[in-house]
Amino acid sequence: MLLAQNLTIQHASKKTVLIHKGDTDDSMLYLLEGSVILEATDGARQRIRAHEESARSP
Repeated sequence: MLLAQNLTIQHASKKTVLIHKGDTDDSMLYLLEGSVILEATDGARQRIRAHEESARSP
């Protein structure tokens, strides 16, 4: 089965929470365009942009 057959593209508005720490799900998220901010429990933040190497590894 091809990956594209099971692919769902979702769009999210600014400030939308995509996942929470501790969530369990067997799906993977890929950033195709734009950016996301990852926020750790201690408040540390990291911005990931779609065109950067860090966005290419799930």
